[in-house]
Amino acid sequence: MKSSTVPGKPHVVFDTNVLVSTLLGKQGHSAKLFEQFLLGKIACFTSTEMLDELEGVLGREEITSRTDKVARTFLLMQYRRLTVLVKPKTAIKRVKEDPTDDKFLECAVEADARYLVSGDKHLTSLKKYKHIQILTPAEAEKKLWPLFWPKN
Repeated sequence: MKSSTVPGKPHVVFDTNVLVSTLLGKQGHSAKLFEQFLLGKIACFTSTEMLDELEGVLGREEITSRTDKVARTFLLMQYRRLTVLVKPKTAIKRVKEDPTDDKFLECAVEADARYLVSGDKHLTSLKKYKHIQILTPAEAEKKLWPLFWPKN
């Protein structure tokens, strides 16, 4: 499904680390972006591979020991419910340092997303892939905030 099917909102792909940061830093940039997603101000896209990774990471001991089960369940359920699921048709081999990160680029390309938000240096060092801006959560918040709360 292309992003044109969700008009009028920034079209975004979140890296798994952004979603985990939402749980760990409840007042941080990732959490603020996730809140805007929950409020329906961001159209967010995912793939089955990304969902599988998120579920696996949320089940890791280093995450379960630092977060509440209710919060993890809420995040996963809302993410599954509100994201647009895409099925990437093109394999991308761009992130040589960590090829598993290519799935985020594949999703963003398939969704025709404008932004990929990540805390992973393998992705953020690219800055851009095709038309997709690759931003840290802080950069994304700064760039997208005027879209959420335009000045009159």
